[in-house]
Amino acid sequence: MKTLDDHNRDAYARMQGHEPRPKAHVACPKCHSEMEFEDPHMVLASYPPKRVVICPGCGHSDFKVEA
Repeated sequence: MKTLDDHNRDAYARMQGHEPRPKAHVACPKCHSEMEFEDPHMVLASYPPKRVVICPGCGHSDFKVEA
């Protein structure tokens, strides 16, 4: 089991982008590369909720509706 300090250190590292962005499992409408979540910890408080996705290939960004 991790200590609280280990857990917090790992969580801060993930939040600061020290690990790869998770895949969004959708294709970019411009270049058809697989898009990634810009910030995996952020969900917009809209209706319906959305997350920002970005294409690593061409840099296109948009919103993915959370279902």
